[in-house]
Amino acid sequence: MRVDNLVFNKIGNSLSVMVFHREGGLQLYDETDFVYNGYVLDLYGICLKDSLNFYFKVIKDAELIQCSLNLNENNSSFSINNNKFDIHIKDEFLEIILNDPNLSFKSSFYNFKILKSKGEILEVPEKNFLKGFVEFINFVKLK
Repeated sequence: MRVDNLVFNKIGNSLSVMVFHREGGLQLYDETDFVYNGYVLDLYGICLKDSLNFYFKVIKDAELIQCSLNLNENNSSFSINNNKFDIHIKDEFLEIILNDPNLSFKSSFYNFKILKSKGEILEVPEKNFLKGFVEFINFVKLK
């Protein structure tokens, strides 16, 4: 995996990064702080060493949800308060793998605005990818 053009502009409230992977490439971009569906997101850290890690917190109704997104060549994942979901990097989107049959079933009826449901997979688009993960948090919390 290769990372190019990483721009983390906290003052300008923007993030953009190009990720190249054996499956293709994608340009992830979004705001660093926003409110979406009543959830307040604060992207407070990015680490780039052997993998690309995003650290953010989400607050809803005084509940703090700690999140991390780890993108690397082999074992990408998304963590919500220590609950881990596998991520696959594809050309122009990320995939969240739903290993829980109940979540897969529920996703077929859920009205996603940003994510796309494909059975056991939820697609996270390049644009507004953090809002997509906030939508996923809302979906999982309604379980």
